[in-house]
Amino acid sequence: MHSSKSSTGQIGYRADIDGLRGIAVSAVILFHANFTLFRGGFVGVDIFFVISGFLITAISLREWELGRFGILRFFEKRARRILPALFLVTAVSVPFALTIPNPLQTKQFLESVLYVLSFSSNFHFWAQTGYFDTSAELKPLLHTWSLAVEEQYYILFPFLLLVLVRLRASLATLFLVVAFILSIGLAQILIDQGQKLTAFYLLPSRVWEILAGVLCALASRKGLADRIVGKVAEILAGIGLVLVMVSIPVFNDNTVTPGPHALIPVVGTALILMFSRSGGRVYRILSNKPLVFIGLISFSAYLWHQPLFAFARLSVDEPLSPAIMGALCLIVVPLSYLSWRFVEVPFRNRATVTLPGFIGTGLPLTAALVLVSVVGIRNYGYIYYRYPEDVASTYETVLRSVNYDFDAAMYDNGDCVFSSRSIKGKTEERFADCVQRYGPATIVIGDSHGMNISNILAKTEAYDFLLGLAAHGHQAHKSHTSNWYHRHVLPFVEQNRQNIEKVIYHQTESTFWHPATEPATSPSESNLNRADVEKVMKLMSDLSAYAQTVWLGPFPNYGADPVRAVFDLSMRTMAKNQQERLFVLDNHVLEVSKRRNFFYARFADLYPVPESPFFDDCTMYKDADHFSSCGEGMVAAWIAKNGTLKALDSNRSRTSVQLDAGLPVQ
Repeated sequence: MHSSKSSTGQIGYRADIDGLRGIAVSAVILFHANFTLFRGGFVGVDIFFVISGFLITAISLREWELGRFGILRFFEKRARRILPALFLVTAVSVPFALTIPNPLQTKQFLESVLYVLSFSSNFHFWAQTGYFDTSAELKPLLHTWSLAVEEQYYILFPFLLLVLVRLRASLATLFLVVAFILSIGLAQILIDQGQKLTAFYLLPSRVWEILAGVLCALASRKGLADRIVGKVAEILAGIGLVLVMVSIPVFNDNTVTPGPHALIPVVGTALILMFSRSGGRVYRILSNKPLVFIGLISFSAYLWHQPLFAFARLSVDEPLSPAIMGALCLIVVPLSYLSWRFVEVPFRNRATVTLPGFIGTGLPLTAALVLVSVVGIRNYGYIYYRYPEDVASTYETVLRSVNYDFDAAMYDNGDCVFSSRSIKGKTEERFADCVQRYGPATIVIGDSHGMNISNILAKTEAYDFLLGLAAHGHQAHKSHTSNWYHRHVLPFVEQNRQNIEKVIYHQTESTFWHPATEPATSPSESNLNRADVEKVMKLMSDLSAYAQTVWLGPFPNYGADPVRAVFDLSMRTMAKNQQERLFVLDNHVLEVSKRRNFFYARFADLYPVPESPFFDDCTMYKDADHFSSCGEGMVAAWIAKNGTLKALDSNRSRTSVQLDAGLPVQ
């Protein structure tokens, strides 16, 4: 279904729009195939949004004028356009998902199916894309986020149409322009605040691209674009094509969209939609048969390419070569043609597939997909059907343990043992209230490993007042001019010197070695980055002027993916050189700290981590170097039972605590 603006504003088929679609989908596919020349190919989605806004508005306005527009009919046409091919690709993907070696990824796929069926996959992938998230290129249905954005827009469109037809043209245009500005402004605000993924995935910060197409449709209906004729129109269309084509190789991973950068392909698309005329040079370029063919099958091509690429990548342990990716790109074409010819086209035609037939096909397929997905999620990707019981049981334990998001699960007892990313506002008020009730606080700072430590200390239940201020990447050796601890925490501790008893600092060990030092290299003090160690000690000394300060040394990295270790027994034990690396670092800091006014405690004095993190009902690590939630609980319980919190007592002897309890137990 396509629309066109003729000189009289009537709707007709425009081959150049199909050609533009062909460019957009090719750019997206080659971008996902990781071809360097198409590093900005993600702008194909921006182009699609503009085209969608243009076509839906132009067709709906025409139908309104003819008295044929109806809300139910509108949604039926959208459903016929999107759902058959989408359900086909999703259904075909399910059997392949059951062959993924990693059941966690199978489970994640089945979760995404439910969100696809509920037209909310953009929310799912937005929430799922966190600090420790699976690589995007391994998610077969990731690309459906853009369909969800469009589907959510379609829900609002009938109300927008009423605005367009009820208001005077000037007021309707003003409404659209204001909405456009607010949306692109929101996108930029979110980007500036570091919420790039929110801006990328959600409708409010994306709708301006669709509204650009709506404005083009209005201009075309009112004949405004027709006032630009001859060479001027051809030049404007040419500029549009240049903007679209230039953005594909020039944009890259550092180009943040949908901020103002996206105006380049969006404006380019808008110029083509308004000023490309039959017989013109741009029209002839875009309406060539190969591009039009790709445009016709573009929706199916968009649906097929990501599952095809993702399942191919999931089947091997190494990156796919450019030759293989090129072959997969070619396979997309016949797949897309078949689904376009035998699924898309028939289901769009009400004479070929009646409404009862459409519903009668869709509902059972939806029910089947929901059933398969729900059962698979509850059974951790059908692991008990795919593996022997002992392996499946271990897998279930691992999957349950690694499914842990720090940001969503920082400990908070509802009273005065809690964590925060800020020391202002409500945190400051809560801090002052807790001081009144419990006296001076213990504060935990550090990076993501510090977040683990904050939770562990909280779970010992040994503290009435514990404030965790650790956060991903916040490490004291980073530049003092931009470091969060020097700019915020140090002044906070100084201002509250009477209200803070102790500050505990913890960060990952791997940050203290020279970059050239490989993890497998036998560590020595010469490989230690003493300058970075000194920067941390400087902060410790500064803090110790206002409160007892303890630098709790790093805990050992596990060094392997716990999920992969289920099958590879050689990965079941900790990386060999981890204890050696900690020994070198601990000894160096212990020796130097004797001449400083802060205290250094070895993590081994608090808890001697066992060589293997695998236990019957818990895997201690969630990944290669972070404790899982149950791992935190195990460590906390052992510390509470054995009384090793005295290792953090700055008044004790600086020699290592000798433990009689042996290795930790559950």
